[in-house]
Amino acid sequence: MGGDVPRATYVAQDQNRSSIQNQGLDQPHIVEAAANFCQSHSHPRCRKILNVKHPKSQPSVHVIDGFDIVTLWLDRPELPMPERRLWPHCSSVDITCYQPKYQANRKLLVRLHQPTAGCLKVLRSGIGREVGVAITSAEIARDVTLWPTSTVPSLQDAFLGSVRVPYQRDPVVEHKGTWYYGRRTSNAKAQEDDQEPPDLNDTSTAVVEHEKKGRRQGHVLAVYADKPSKQNNARPDETEPPCLHIEWRASGKAALEHLGIRALDDLLCFDFDRHWDARIRLHSMPTKTALGRLLAKVNCGSEDSSGTAYRKRANRWLANYEINGQFVLHNALQDERALGRKLTRITWNEWLQESGKSLGITP
Repeated sequence: MGGDVPRATYVAQDQNRSSIQNQGLDQPHIVEAAANFCQSHSHPRCRKILNVKHPKSQPSVHVIDGFDIVTLWLDRPELPMPERRLWPHCSSVDITCYQPKYQANRKLLVRLHQPTAGCLKVLRSGIGREVGVAITSAEIARDVTLWPTSTVPSLQDAFLGSVRVPYQRDPVVEHKGTWYYGRRTSNAKAQEDDQEPPDLNDTSTAVVEHEKKGRRQGHVLAVYADKPSKQNNARPDETEPPCLHIEWRASGKAALEHLGIRALDDLLCFDFDRHWDARIRLHSMPTKTALGRLLAKVNCGSEDSSGTAYRKRANRWLANYEINGQFVLHNALQDERALGRKLTRITWNEWLQESGKSLGITP
């Protein structure tokens, strides 16, 4: 499976063509070498910058790990560093001076969108040790980019039909193209440490309504496949191809500590592979005949039926757990927990190879 593009490749993303020319990097042999490198790695952002077309005869799969959004609070009303220092290293930065009720140590809300490791290092260096930092939410993302891009929806179907989130009792729901494993909000009264600030330009009524909103659940998995990857400071436009986006949303101090995130240093040394191996379960689905036989076994049915009877049983079971025509394994195993222990568990790489093979792509 092809590896991620090295960080050095993304130098061009933080510089426009004029700055490249000013630094003398527009020499033909340098541009040609960079173009050949990007073409061999088939990364869409590099292809866009250097005008390199993807070799359509070479199907490929790339996995990119990173953070989608990181939300943190400072105990100072102003950022102790120029905000512009963060701009080249993330998609955007939202900074709001707002102090929640009963939270004296939280005075400035900072939200980083798709921060790179460089962004987190710049922030850590600029803040220093005297400023208190409290991380309140982090969205851990894994993007899978494919070529040909027409196979991205099929890969999402394969993921939904193979993944189960342990300890998540809520069923999977689909909302505006995004699949959620877990409730986006709870009915409990919002707590200020997890809230977004109200519009300070609005009246006090906005603050009251804001405090009545339900807070987000501690752990939620979100999956969608209709937007391009923004990881590694890609900054795509509307013409970029979509990717399979898998996102683990952790909100609140307890949820973050459960993932080992307490400070900026924990984000810098975060082990993405270990996280996904621990938080999701991927299963290899058997043939319909074998699936029907397993269903008969766990439900104390006859194990001497014909292959046709087994396939009919499997088809009925699969249809019962479809949402808009898409089978969702997590919902199915909520009712058939015994079956989950019979299915073969596989690793991420094994699932990617199995899914890629069925789509005609070699990871």
